Amino acid sequence: MGRKWLYILSFMVMLLSGATIAYCLVEQHDLNQQLDKTTQQIRQVKTNHNKTSKQTVHYVNAAEKKPYAVMTAFFKAMYGYKDGKDYLVKRQSAVKLIDTDRISDAALKKLYSTGIDSAGQNMITTLGQKSQVTAVNIYQTKGLDAGYQVLVTYQVTNNSTPTPKTGSVWYKVKVDQFSNKISELKKVGTTYKL
Repeated sequence: MGRKWLYILSFMVMLLSGATIAYCLVEQHDLNQQLDKTTQQIRQVKTNHNKTSKQTVHYVNAAEKKPYAVMTAFFKAMYGYKDGKDYLVKRQSAVKLIDTDRISDAALKKLYSTGIDSAGQNMITTLGQKSQVTAVNIYQTKGLDAGYQVLVTYQVTNNSTPTPKTGSVWYKVKVDQFSNKISELKKVGTTYKL
Protein backbone atom coordinates (compact mmCIF):
# COMPACT_ATOMS: atom_id res chain seq x y z
CA MET A 1 0.00 0.00 0.00
CA GLY A 2 2.94 2.32 0.59
CA ARG A 3 4.00 2.22 -2.98
CA LYS A 4 0.55 2.99 -4.23
CA TRP A 5 0.44 6.15 -2.11
CA LEU A 6 3.88 7.10 -3.34
CA TYR A 7 2.65 6.88 -6.96
CA ILE A 8 -0.49 8.83 -6.13
CA LEU A 9 1.55 11.44 -4.25
CA SER A 10 4.04 11.71 -7.14
CA PHE A 11 1.15 12.04 -9.58
CA MET A 12 -0.39 14.79 -7.42
CA VAL A 13 2.94 16.65 -7.27
CA MET A 14 3.30 16.44 -11.04
CA LEU A 15 -0.29 17.59 -11.48
CA LEU A 16 0.23 20.56 -9.11
CA SER A 17 3.54 21.38 -10.84
CA GLY A 18 1.82 21.31 -14.23
CA ALA A 19 -1.02 23.48 -12.95
CA THR A 20 1.48 25.92 -11.44
CA ILE A 21 3.43 26.11 -14.70
CA ALA A 22 0.21 26.65 -16.67
CA TYR A 23 -0.87 29.38 -14.22
CA CYS A 24 2.56 31.06 -14.55
CA LEU A 25 2.36 30.92 -18.35
CA VAL A 26 -1.11 32.52 -18.32
CA GLU A 27 0.11 35.22 -15.89
CA GLN A 28 3.19 35.85 -18.04
CA HIS A 29 0.98 36.19 -21.13
CA ASP A 30 -1.23 38.71 -19.30
CA LEU A 31 1.83 40.64 -18.13
CA ASN A 32 3.24 40.69 -21.67
CA GLN A 33 -0.06 42.08 -22.96
CA GLN A 34 -0.03 44.79 -20.27
CA LEU A 35 3.60 45.56 -21.11
CA ASP A 36 2.73 45.86 -24.81
CA LYS A 37 -0.18 48.21 -24.00
CA THR A 38 2.01 50.33 -21.73
CA THR A 39 4.80 50.47 -24.34
CA GLN A 40 2.27 51.53 -26.96
CA GLN A 41 0.92 54.25 -24.65
CA ILE A 42 4.46 55.49 -23.97
CA ARG A 43 5.13 55.68 -27.72
CA GLN A 44 1.88 57.63 -28.17
CA VAL A 45 2.84 60.07 -25.43
CA LYS A 46 6.33 60.51 -26.94
CA THR A 47 4.84 61.11 -30.38
CA ASN A 48 2.41 63.70 -28.98
CA HIS A 49 5.23 65.30 -27.00
CA ASN A 50 7.43 65.55 -30.09
CA LYS A 51 4.59 67.15 -32.08
CA THR A 52 3.87 69.58 -29.25
CA SER A 53 7.53 70.46 -28.74
CA LYS A 54 7.96 71.11 -32.49
CA GLN A 55 4.91 73.38 -32.45
CA THR A 56 6.20 75.13 -29.32
CA VAL A 57 9.59 75.72 -30.95
CA HIS A 58 7.79 77.17 -33.97
CA TYR A 59 5.73 79.51 -31.77
CA VAL A 60 8.82 80.55 -29.78
CA ASN A 61 10.75 81.26 -32.97
CA ALA A 62 7.84 83.27 -34.33
CA ALA A 63 7.58 85.17 -31.04
CA GLU A 64 11.31 85.90 -31.12
CA LYS A 65 11.14 87.16 -34.70
CA LYS A 66 8.22 89.54 -34.11
CA PRO A 67 10.20 92.17 -32.12
CA TYR A 68 12.81 92.27 -34.91
CA ALA A 69 10.10 92.86 -37.50
CA VAL A 70 8.53 95.62 -35.36
CA MET A 71 11.85 97.42 -34.81
CA THR A 72 12.91 97.07 -38.45
CA ALA A 73 9.58 98.47 -39.68
CA PHE A 74 9.74 101.34 -37.18
CA PHE A 75 13.29 102.47 -38.00
CA LYS A 76 12.88 102.03 -41.77
CA ALA A 77 9.84 104.30 -41.61
CA MET A 78 11.67 106.76 -39.35
CA TYR A 79 14.78 107.09 -41.51
CA GLY A 80 13.55 106.19 -44.99
CA TYR A 81 11.51 108.81 -46.87
CA LYS A 82 11.61 110.54 -50.26
CA ASP A 83 9.97 113.87 -49.31
CA GLY A 84 8.04 115.68 -46.60
CA LYS A 85 4.70 114.09 -47.46
CA ASP A 86 6.23 110.59 -47.43
CA TYR A 87 7.85 111.39 -44.06
CA LEU A 88 4.49 112.30 -42.51
CA VAL A 89 2.75 109.18 -43.89
CA LYS A 90 5.54 106.90 -42.67
CA ARG A 91 5.67 108.61 -39.28
CA GLN A 92 1.95 108.06 -38.86
CA SER A 93 2.33 104.31 -39.56
CA ALA A 94 5.47 104.04 -37.40
CA VAL A 95 3.79 105.65 -34.39
CA LYS A 96 1.28 102.77 -34.42
CA LEU A 97 4.22 100.52 -33.45
CA ILE A 98 4.75 102.51 -30.22
CA ASP A 99 3.14 101.58 -26.90
CA THR A 100 1.66 104.99 -26.10
CA ASP A 101 0.86 103.89 -22.55
CA ARG A 102 4.59 103.62 -21.84
CA ILE A 103 6.08 106.25 -24.17
CA SER A 104 4.41 109.63 -23.97
CA ASP A 105 3.70 111.75 -27.02
CA ALA A 106 6.11 114.43 -25.76
CA ALA A 107 8.91 111.88 -25.29
CA LEU A 108 8.23 110.47 -28.75
CA LYS A 109 8.36 113.94 -30.35
CA LYS A 110 11.83 114.46 -28.83
CA LEU A 111 13.04 111.25 -30.47
CA TYR A 112 10.94 111.31 -33.65
CA SER A 113 10.09 114.78 -34.94
CA THR A 114 6.68 115.49 -36.36
CA GLY A 115 8.45 117.15 -39.29
CA ILE A 116 6.45 120.35 -38.82
CA ASP A 117 8.16 123.55 -37.65
CA SER A 118 6.67 126.24 -35.34
CA ALA A 119 5.25 128.10 -38.38
CA GLY A 120 3.37 124.94 -39.43
CA GLN A 121 5.62 124.26 -42.42
CA ASN A 122 6.91 120.81 -43.34
CA MET A 123 10.66 121.00 -42.57
CA ILE A 124 11.50 118.03 -44.78
CA THR A 125 9.83 119.66 -47.80
CA THR A 126 11.41 123.06 -47.05
CA LEU A 127 14.90 121.52 -46.92
CA GLY A 128 14.23 119.21 -49.87
CA GLN A 129 15.48 116.36 -47.72
CA LYS A 130 15.53 112.68 -48.70
CA SER A 131 16.71 109.81 -46.57
CA GLN A 132 17.41 106.17 -47.31
CA VAL A 133 18.03 103.43 -44.75
CA THR A 134 21.10 101.36 -45.61
CA ALA A 135 21.03 99.04 -42.57
CA VAL A 136 19.09 98.26 -39.41
CA ASN A 137 21.28 96.10 -37.17
CA ILE A 138 19.58 94.70 -34.09
CA TYR A 139 21.48 93.18 -31.15
CA GLN A 140 19.72 91.46 -28.28
CA THR A 141 20.98 92.35 -24.79
CA LYS A 142 20.73 90.09 -21.76
CA GLY A 143 20.75 90.61 -18.00
CA LEU A 144 18.86 93.04 -15.80
CA ASP A 145 18.32 95.55 -18.58
CA ALA A 146 17.44 92.99 -21.27
CA GLY A 147 16.19 94.39 -24.54
CA TYR A 148 17.80 95.41 -27.81
CA GLN A 149 20.48 97.73 -29.12
CA VAL A 150 19.64 98.99 -32.60
CA LEU A 151 22.10 100.62 -34.98
CA VAL A 152 20.39 102.41 -37.86
CA THR A 153 22.58 103.52 -40.76
CA TYR A 154 21.13 105.86 -43.38
CA GLN A 155 22.08 108.32 -46.13
CA VAL A 156 20.50 111.74 -46.34
CA THR A 157 20.57 114.43 -49.00
CA ASN A 158 18.95 117.86 -49.17
CA ASN A 159 18.82 120.93 -51.43
CA SER A 160 22.07 122.39 -50.08
CA THR A 161 23.96 119.06 -49.93
CA PRO A 162 23.16 116.87 -52.93
CA THR A 163 26.02 114.50 -52.02
CA PRO A 164 24.72 111.85 -49.62
CA LYS A 165 25.78 112.19 -46.00
CA THR A 166 25.86 108.93 -44.03
CA GLY A 167 24.58 108.87 -40.49
CA SER A 168 24.36 106.18 -37.83
CA VAL A 169 22.15 106.26 -34.75
CA TRP A 170 22.21 103.91 -31.72
CA TYR A 171 19.04 103.22 -29.80
CA LYS A 172 18.17 101.16 -26.74
CA VAL A 173 14.82 99.51 -27.39
CA LYS A 174 12.40 97.24 -25.58
CA VAL A 175 9.44 95.56 -27.27
CA ASP A 176 6.43 94.33 -25.34
CA GLN A 177 6.02 90.65 -26.21
CA PHE A 178 2.24 90.74 -25.75
CA SER A 179 1.30 93.86 -27.69
CA ASN A 180 4.26 93.65 -30.13
CA LYS A 181 4.84 97.36 -29.69
CA ILE A 182 7.93 99.33 -28.73
CA SER A 183 7.64 99.96 -25.00
CA GLU A 184 10.96 101.74 -24.43
CA LEU A 185 12.98 103.88 -26.84
CA LYS A 186 16.14 105.76 -25.93
CA LYS A 187 18.63 107.39 -28.27
CA VAL A 188 22.17 106.45 -27.23
CA GLY A 189 24.26 108.33 -29.79
CA THR A 190 24.65 109.65 -33.34
CA THR A 191 27.52 109.79 -35.83
CA TYR A 192 27.77 111.43 -39.27
CA LYS A 193 30.23 110.88 -42.10
CA LEU A 194 30.65 113.50 -44.79
